[in-house]
Amino acid sequence: MIIPSITHLHALVVRSATTYVEAASASSSTSDSCNDINDCRTLLQIVWSCISVLIACTWVSVHPNVPGPDDSSWKVFRRKIGLMIIALIAPEMLVLWAARQWFAARKLSERYPGWTRTHAFFALMGGFALYEDKECVSCDPATEFDQRSFAAHLNLIGRIPEAEIKDRSHSDGFSKLIAIMQTSWFVVQLLARWIEGLPVTELEVMTLAFAAMNVLIYFFWWDKPQGVGYPVRIVQKSADEDVVDPLAGASAQPKEGWIATAWNGVQGILHNVLNAVCKFFNQPYEDILFDALSFLWLIIKVPYNLTMIIVEVIITDFPDIGKSEMVPSFERTTELEPKNAQDKFIAYGAAVMFGAIHCAAWTSKFPSTAEEVLWKVCSLLVTCAPMYLALFNIINETFHMPDWVAGCLVLVYIAMVFFYILARLSLIVQPFVALRDLPPDIFKAVQWTNFIPHI
Repeated sequence: MIIPSITHLHALVVRSATTYVEAASASSSTSDSCNDINDCRTLLQIVWSCISVLIACTWVSVHPNVPGPDDSSWKVFRRKIGLMIIALIAPEMLVLWAARQWFAARKLSERYPGWTRTHAFFALMGGFALYEDKECVSCDPATEFDQRSFAAHLNLIGRIPEAEIKDRSHSDGFSKLIAIMQTSWFVVQLLARWIEGLPVTELEVMTLAFAAMNVLIYFFWWDKPQGVGYPVRIVQKSADEDVVDPLAGASAQPKEGWIATAWNGVQGILHNVLNAVCKFFNQPYEDILFDALSFLWLIIKVPYNLTMIIVEVIITDFPDIGKSEMVPSFERTTELEPKNAQDKFIAYGAAVMFGAIHCAAWTSKFPSTAEEVLWKVCSLLVTCAPMYLALFNIINETFHMPDWVAGCLVLVYIAMVFFYILARLSLIVQPFVALRDLPPDIFKAVQWTNFIPHI
């Protein structure tokens, strides 16, 4: 009896030991990447690294226009926060704005003697204000009237040293250099992980895409002053100093704010919708399709303009729905815009680059198959949609097509924009959702000693 019992006990011990060894080996296979605390990184470190790069680089890249004379500090701060939100949600919009200002500043600096690109940027952002006695006549040289108004003072503006303008800026090349160095270090870490065969999170890939967009914004706005609180006052001593009388005519009145422009657009669209409804059934059959597409386009533009109003409310106070002496945030200087829509194609290219970087996570491990498919579809859509939008602009400017073909292209255009927005929102949410279930190798840190040459 004793011998069988001992034999049974021995078998039980051997079985338990085997089970323990198998469990230990399985555990080590999933956690060997973090068997040394010095070789690991935590989830908090991953998230903080990405968030700090996003916030720091976006804060430095945003260059708001000079505020109005009556704007409070809170309003100025809120406007910059609003621009940061736009930079995080739609960075290609900020790239387009920066590219337009860059082309406009280049034209102004070449047109007027003594003007550097800094002078031109400063003028475009409302940095030079014409005053008659104590009243601000004009802060914005964008319109034809304001261009003529500034004409008498161009030589005076050119004599203002560039260093004096830069001194008004609350940011300099050094702060931008620090942000670029922080971004560069983040990129180097990601490259090192890819070289070592270590996975990266979707959040890190998304941060890399935003960092690339910020580099473009840095390039276009490198010479633009940042955080200027007050414009340079240019006082008119007599009417003879101006090419035109700044107080004559309706054009001398303060220009409409951006919200007022958008709201007027909504009212005009609603008026057109009512007219389209009344005239729809009186049209010949061959025009019905085109009218239907046009009607759909009018309906789509209503929420678009309302969205623009909401965005501007974030940036400015609602009382600006009337008049404003401040240069609107996204004002277009049509006369100074580049030919062949170069600014638009730069924005399209930036959007394609943004989507292509998201495709770098193509082989990453996702918490579920559905999330993997969603990421790939959204990445492809964000990459390809701007290509169609650019092609649409080329076709629209180059070829004349039948109304029904143009209507179909417009429908596809609307669908592309709609799905592009959904895909962009998805690519912002998905990286944070995926943090709930990360593969073990994600937490393994880069072994920098492997990159040091040794014998």
